[in-house]
Amino acid sequence: MIAALRRRHLVAWSVLALAAPALLISALSLRAGRPADVAPQLPEAFADRGDGPAARQLAHAPLFAGLPLHVLVRPAAGRTGALTLDVQPEESLLEPDVLVYVLPRRGPDAAPDDGALPAEARLLGALSGTLPRRWVLPAGAAELLLYSLGHQRVLARGPLPAAGAGGSGAAR
Repeated sequence: MIAALRRRHLVAWSVLALAAPALLISALSLRAGRPADVAPQLPEAFADRGDGPAARQLAHAPLFAGLPLHVLVRPAAGRTGALTLDVQPEESLLEPDVLVYVLPRRGPDAAPDDGALPAEARLLGALSGTLPRRWVLPAGAAELLLYSLGHQRVLARGPLPAAGAGGSGAAR
């Protein structure tokens, strides 16, 4: 009985070994070609504005010293007057649980920086790995703040460009 079962398995595996490559080659030859480029047909709201003259860079050396990030502020697609913040880490940050916050414009009587997270900070989202992130900046956002939740300290802080500032490219 075992010999008959072994013979059946040998025949089945032999047929699969011969049929599988033929099926793979025929499936690859029958598949559809590359999809057509549909970007020109998309509405303006989905268009990526690129790094054109309206994009503004954050090139503040004290803000990103030692952090491998490309940060760009640009007009939000489909939203008049709104800005987006694009953050692209070049490599994983060596800080635990990095969160991105924005701060509103501060008055002259604002408390001095002590390394803690200010109460008026507004969370945009988490920054981990090397995936690019994009957030719409809230109205009145004046400063960008990177905060390590694991170390409970501010990693970087600096002003966002004013709405009328110019420049182009990505900052490091």
